[in-house]
Amino acid sequence: MIWKSLKIATWNVRGLLEAGKFAIVEKEISSHSIVGLAETHWKGSGHFISRNNNIVFYSGNEDTSRNGVAIVVNRTLEYSITEYRAINDRIILIRFNARPVKLNIVQVYFPTSEAPDDEVEECYAQLEQLLETLPNREITMLIGDYNAKVGREPADEHLNKIIGKYGLGKRNVRGERLLQFCTENNFFITNTGYEHHPRRLYTWTSPGGLHKNQIDYILVKSRWRTSVRNTRTYPGKDCHSDHQFLAGELRIKLSRSQPNKTFRNWSGLKHNENFRSKAKAEISKINSHTQSDDDSNSLWNKTKTALLKVASQTEAAVKQKRKAWIAEETWKKIESLKQLKATGLHRHEDREQYSRLNLDIKHQCRKDKNKYLNDICAEAEQHSHNNESKDLFNKIKHITRTFNSKSWAIRSEAGKLITDKAEIKERWKNYCEKLMEDTGNSNNDTEKSTYNGKEPPILKEEVRTAITKLKSNKSPGEDGIVAEMLTALEETGMELFHRICQMIWDTGIWPDDWTKSVYVPIHKKGPKDICDNYRTIALISHASKSKPALSRDAELESRY
Repeated sequence: MIWKSLKIATWNVRGLLEAGKFAIVEKEISSHSIVGLAETHWKGSGHFISRNNNIVFYSGNEDTSRNGVAIVVNRTLEYSITEYRAINDRIILIRFNARPVKLNIVQVYFPTSEAPDDEVEECYAQLEQLLETLPNREITMLIGDYNAKVGREPADEHLNKIIGKYGLGKRNVRGERLLQFCTENNFFITNTGYEHHPRRLYTWTSPGGLHKNQIDYILVKSRWRTSVRNTRTYPGKDCHSDHQFLAGELRIKLSRSQPNKTFRNWSGLKHNENFRSKAKAEISKINSHTQSDDDSNSLWNKTKTALLKVASQTEAAVKQKRKAWIAEETWKKIESLKQLKATGLHRHEDREQYSRLNLDIKHQCRKDKNKYLNDICAEAEQHSHNNESKDLFNKIKHITRTFNSKSWAIRSEAGKLITDKAEIKERWKNYCEKLMEDTGNSNNDTEKSTYNGKEPPILKEEVRTAITKLKSNKSPGEDGIVAEMLTALEETGMELFHRICQMIWDTGIWPDDWTKSVYVPIHKKGPKDICDNYRTIALISHASKSKPALSRDAELESRY
C-alpha cells in the first residue's frame, strides 16, 4: 500500500482515427497517471496495451464512429484496478482499490449545445443510474466534457458546497442543469475552486478564437473535495483540439490487488553461453549438496530457484519492443506546433501558420505510416527469397492482422454481466471445474493391476530423451520455467532430473509445481462475455515432461 499523488486529467481530443493522433496524445499525457479522453470516435469497447505501455480502456458506438470515451491508465497502477464498465459511447467507469475507500473514475462526454434536451436528460439519467450502483462512502470523480457553462454569479453563496469562486463566463441553461445534478448528488466542481489566470481556467476555444469558455470539468464528491488539489488547464499541451487539457491532483493511498502471474520471454537462453555456464555451476552445487532428507519437491524447488535467479542475473530476457513508425522529423514539426500554440495565437498570421503546420503534420504522419508498412513488405519479400518461411509468415501476419481488443467482463450462469475482477476469477474457476468434471460411470472404472513386483530403476537415457524432445518457444507453467532453461543444462541437468524422476518413481510423491496447471481462456468466436465462446488451454510445468516413464504411467497409477 502506497501514498500516491495521482495526477488525474481529462481531454476532449476531437477524434483519434487520424494516423499518429493517438501517439501524439500519449506523448502529451505521459506525465499523468489517469487521463480520460472524450470524443475518441473509436468503435466498440474493451481494453488494450498501447505502444507506450499504458492500459487503454475505451467505450464507443458499436456501429458508427461517433462520440466515444476512453480512460488511459499508467501501467504502474495496473494491479490497483478492480473493475471497469463500458456503459455506452458517452460514459465509462474504472474502479481502483484504495484506502480508506475505493476510488471510482467516470469519464463522460455530454451532447453539444445543438443536441436536443431529451438527449441531454437521457445522458444524465444514465449517469445517475450508474451512481446508484456505487457506494456513497467511496471517492467518485466525474471527469469530462459537459458542454455546459456554470460560470460564476453574485448570488451563488448558497452553492458554496457545489461551486467555487472562480468559475469562468456566464452561466447558460445547460450549466443550470449541471448545478442541479451536482446539488442532488453532492458533487463539487473542482476547477472552479482555485484562483488562476483565465488562461488556466478556460477549456474550450470557439472557431476563430473569438470566445473562450469553461465547459470541461472535474467533479468530486463534496466530502472529498479537500483531497483534490490545484485543478487547472495546461494550454501548452496540444493535439490539434479546440479543448484544453484539464488536470488536478488527488492525494490517496492505493492498494495493489493480487497480480496475475506474468513471465518474461526467456527464448534466448538456450544459446546464451553466460546463462549456460552459470546455470550448470548452480546445478552442480545442488547435485553435490543433496541431503538424505531431500524429497522430489524440495529438490525441484532448489532447482527452480537457481534457474530463475541465474536467468535474471544474465539479463537474457527478450524484450519485445514495438517499432515506432513516426519519423524523428515529424516529431520535430509536432514540437514546433506546440511552441507556436504557446504564443497564444493572438494574431491572424499565427493562426494561419498553425493550421498549415497541422495539415503538414497530418500528411507527414500518413507518409510515415505508409513507409513503415512498405518496409515490412520489403522485409517479407526478402524472407521469401531466403526461404525463411517462419519470418515471412510473422511479417505477413503483422501487417494483415485486425485489431482485437481485450475484455475481461463475463456473464454468470444466470446471464448477469460480471465486471469485478474477483468475481470474474471465481466465475472462470467454477466454469473450468464444471468443464473438467468427470461424468463417466464409476462402475465402469478399469480395474487396477495387482502386480506388486519391483520395477527396474529409470534410465538416465530415458530422461535425456524426454528433455531433448521438449519444444522451444512455449509458455511456461506455474513454475515459470521454460524448456530452453532445461535443455541448456545438458549433462549436468540430466543427472539432477534423473534423480528427481527416480524419487518420484520410488515414492509416488510429485513436486507441487508438476501437479498444477494454469488454464488460459482463448476467445474463439461470438460475444466475448460468454464462457462457452472460449477454448481453454492448460499450461503445465515443462520440467514435469522430463519424467520419461511414459510407458510406465499406468503402472505408477496402479501402485499409488
